[in-house]
Amino acid sequence: MSYGWWMTKHNRHHANPNKERTDPDIGPGAIAFTPAVAESRRGLAARLSRGQGYYFFPLLLLEGLALHVASIQTILRRSR
Repeated sequence: MSYGWWMTKHNRHHANPNKERTDPDIGPGAIAFTPAVAESRRGLAARLSRGQGYYFFPLLLLEGLALHVASIQTILRRSR
């Protein structure tokens, strides 16, 4: 991961930790961070949200991969 990309993301997160709409890590995605998000889901997403604690560590492993992909995408966008 690039240092610049990581510091920007890290600093934005720590400026507003766990605050909806301001923390870039708290938003729509695989994990429902708030009851309102979980209640708005339907079908398979709702069923998965109810048991999301069991999926936390496998998702955390995939998040590491997602961070690398996002970092590479940022570098490629800047090089254009």
